[in-house]
Amino acid sequence: MTKPPAAPPNLNETTKENLKHIMQVEILHQNPFSPTAPIEDEFQQLEAEMLTQDLMARTILSDKLGLRAQSKIFRELFMIHSLRRLIPYPFLTKPEENILNRIFPTHYQHELSPTERTLGYRTLASYSYDLIPPLVLAEWADCVDRQLFSAFEIWTAEKLQKPDPLLIGRRREHDAIYIIARWADALRPFQELAKEAGVSGNFPNFDTVERLGGHQ
Repeated sequence: MTKPPAAPPNLNETTKENLKHIMQVEILHQNPFSPTAPIEDEFQQLEAEMLTQDLMARTILSDKLGLRAQSKIFRELFMIHSLRRLIPYPFLTKPEENILNRIFPTHYQHELSPTERTLGYRTLASYSYDLIPPLVLAEWADCVDRQLFSAFEIWTAEKLQKPDPLLIGRRREHDAIYIIARWADALRPFQELAKEAGVSGNFPNFDTVERLGGHQ
């Protein structure tokens, strides 16, 4: 009987254990406009255009009235919704981001500030918690080729000794983050993960997500 290849010696015990299992992968695509449903597509486009026009009008009025905090919020929302045709992944609202930050407290980034180092963030170059599945690597590379994001991060729950890493994308125009993919031995809903972490909250931006899952 052929034995499975031995794990590389530089991987930690958690990584070696994870290699024994089939990995589940979820690529989070959000397709608000479907070419197979032209009538619904037309209404959705109109709704999206009305929303962006409304946000721009609120931004202009907030600027005129000196409401800088309001203007910043409206301008950021305007940029997020204007980019929906370009970015096929769901973005996180601030409450969603705060919840996932508690579920996945270990963050890997390209570059770290002194504050981020103090918080225990790590560099992507040092990522060895597990082996990133090929489907995720391919999606990541496609995002780079299409220049969809200015920075990428991996969030994990390894401090809590739990799996389920996330691949995150960021843009320079606004502070909201996007979830590109996640992977684990057995993927579970975010609401279930939140409850297990002792936090509550909903994830409305994931209601229209088309999940392209698979095994790696």
